[in-house]
Amino acid sequence: MEALQLKCPNCGGAVTLDPKSGRFICDFCSSDFSSEEVSGQNKTSSDSTDKTASSPQSEYKCPVCGGKAVLNNESGLYVCDFCTSDFTEEELTEDSDTLSDEPQNSVFAEHTQLYVCGSCGAEIVCDENTAATFCHYCHGPVALKGRVEGALTPELIIPFKIDRDFAEDLFKKWCGKKVFVPNSFRSEATLEKMVGLYVPYWLADCKVNAAADYDARKINRYSRGDTHYTETYYYHVSRAAKMKYAGIPADGSKKLDDKLMDSIEPFDYDFAVPFDMSWFSGFYADKYDVDKAAVAPRIKARLEQGVKK
Repeated sequence: MEALQLKCPNCGGAVTLDPKSGRFICDFCSSDFSSEEVSGQNKTSSDSTDKTASSPQSEYKCPVCGGKAVLNNESGLYVCDFCTSDFTEEELTEDSDTLSDEPQNSVFAEHTQLYVCGSCGAEIVCDENTAATFCHYCHGPVALKGRVEGALTPELIIPFKIDRDFAEDLFKKWCGKKVFVPNSFRSEATLEKMVGLYVPYWLADCKVNAAADYDARKINRYSRGDTHYTETYYYHVSRAAKMKYAGIPADGSKKLDDKLMDSIEPFDYDFAVPFDMSWFSGFYADKYDVDKAAVAPRIKARLEQGVKK
């Protein structure tokens, strides 16, 4: 399957989100664009690709390096853009048939999927819940088509507001306050592994009718001369209320610890915008693998805790 990669409308290079400005910057010509500009440009390109998908293929996967082998009209051979190997169409077809006949591990195939990088043609192997990643060969950001479509499409997204430099600075300051943090944990190699990840969340709006009965006391202490007095008044208190809660969050990923995700709350929903795949450019992202029925008990528990407060 093909991976969606946002392209610069000017030069065709990969564009990634700059969290500070909220605009998409081309890695090659440094042009910047709004989300609407890159989404519109790439939608046009995608529609054009879909319309011509029924035409005969003019390129194959190179059997040597996995890159794109494109037809050279002069020689009639297919030449790899990367290793420059050339093949006849028969050789590429035979190689494709051979690969398709090889046995596959059914468990691995069930939980993984291959996508083709739109920039270099390399194959990207990812698990069934990955929605955005990077190509391991050209390091270009890619969003995986079909992973967040239909019922899986989020309604809102909170785009990143801090860039990598700021995140690294926060991490270094945090490590500086911890006496027993090993040096390997704060090394440059560790910093290189730091990535921005979009996590799927379920948000629940709830209406609650609550009633409570309490035994209350009012204590008054005073002194007269050498005598100390304590007066205690007892009350029975009843309260009832109708309450509305909006946007109670619960993460929808099995891979992430719920307590860890709860610790980064609250979220500022004022920064939420309508979902668009373009916001994934330059970051990792997962689609949900915990449905709303599974998170309902967590949301109910948080709701009860909030009502009691």
